[in-house]
Amino acid sequence: MTTVAVIGGGAAGALTVVQLARQWPRDVPLQVVMYDASPRPARGLAYSTTEPHHLLNVPAGRMSAHGDDADHFLRWLRRRDEDVQPEDFVPRSSFGDYLADTVAECSSAIGLVVRRSRVDDVIRLGQRLRVVSGDGFDDVDAAVLALGYAPPARPSAVVSPEAEGYVADPWLPDALRRIEATTCPGDTVLTVGCGLTGVDVALSLADRGRRVVAVSRNGLLPARHRWPLPRPFAPRQPVPAGQLSVDDVERFVVDHLADARQEGIGWRAAVDGLRPFTPVLWQRMTTEDRKAFLDGPARRWEVLRHRMAPTVAARIDKLLADRLLTVIRCEVISAVGEERRWRVTIRRDGIVETLSVAAVVNCTGPTCDITRYPGGLGRRLVDRGLVVADPLGLGIVTDDRGAVVDADGRVDNALFTLGALRRGLRYETTAMPELREQAESAVQALVASVVLAASAPYPADPPLGVGLPR
Repeated sequence: MTTVAVIGGGAAGALTVVQLARQWPRDVPLQVVMYDASPRPARGLAYSTTEPHHLLNVPAGRMSAHGDDADHFLRWLRRRDEDVQPEDFVPRSSFGDYLADTVAECSSAIGLVVRRSRVDDVIRLGQRLRVVSGDGFDDVDAAVLALGYAPPARPSAVVSPEAEGYVADPWLPDALRRIEATTCPGDTVLTVGCGLTGVDVALSLADRGRRVVAVSRNGLLPARHRWPLPRPFAPRQPVPAGQLSVDDVERFVVDHLADARQEGIGWRAAVDGLRPFTPVLWQRMTTEDRKAFLDGPARRWEVLRHRMAPTVAARIDKLLADRLLTVIRCEVISAVGEERRWRVTIRRDGIVETLSVAAVVNCTGPTCDITRYPGGLGRRLVDRGLVVADPLGLGIVTDDRGAVVDADGRVDNALFTLGALRRGLRYETTAMPELREQAESAVQALVASVVLAASAPYPADPPLGVGLPR
């Protein structure tokens, strides 16, 4: 029996399970062990939300878990509501339910076992890996790190993160309900960050009768989708050969947008047409230029690339018009928790101001720094030399298939990853098309390496489940 561990139960883990079920040779017995400590497995934080206004920012017709069956998610939706259309932006909770059902459909084909616990460590044992969790340990032939994102980093300006009224991660269960319990209707809550996380939090707080002040260095809300979605417009010119500076990349993008305007094509089609080229542009830059991109043009790119659903944008417009949401472009100098209030000092247009708010929510967005994952798993993987952290904190070093590169520079054909942990190599890595492609590629490589390795003898290991409480 070959055993594969899938460490993480969000979208990346679910798509890995799907690909294992589709690609694994039927004549090779397989058992897959998925580790997911969340209350509702196979959804992850992003799709566990129960807020009805937290919508996908991609239409239903583009969210299939199967790359060769574009309508798979749409058919699932129509079994529950026959009026759903491909262009609809449906609640994220629906997509979470879809992922859970899709995993369940695959479970019998791969002998799926779900451990409802967090993985604490992964240890190399000869040709195998020992996965240590709250349930004990499993010795496996291969593992896939499908960890999703790490929690957001604390803004340096937040002086008293332990004070009442500070939410370090708005996606943790009941995080916003705690704000509701410690504030009153009509109170003002400050969010640090104006991206898609900030938008979702603003909608949730507004539904609870709170006013929201959203602050960021750029003061830019995400752009909005238009329907019908445009057909992507690919660049006319090839990516320049050789190493690229951040200025070269920015010039390539600006020229592409100009070409689209000349053709009477909107910027949305031009931005979407760059999607297949993003990893190439990213990989042609040095580490220093990548850092310069992250410090500068990246925020403008994210605003255009990751857009709000039309109905979400309409609600945000109304909140702005009713002055229930205020967006301020500024630098946050300090945020200090005082008795039942927060004193926030900002600088905008060179003028220092002080705001008094009831609570502060960190909406800077998740990270993929391997050392920040809960429970210390990432730090242990780095300390053991099983993985190497990306120099910019963007996941870990891998090859093009998603196989992990260890501290000695060797490619580990028994340890793979996908999604957020591959951001250092690909930059664009967590949208559904990228996750589907990465899951397919990683499992294809895993099948080839593990099935081939299975023909070579190795010392007997304890059977699956030894030492696990039942």
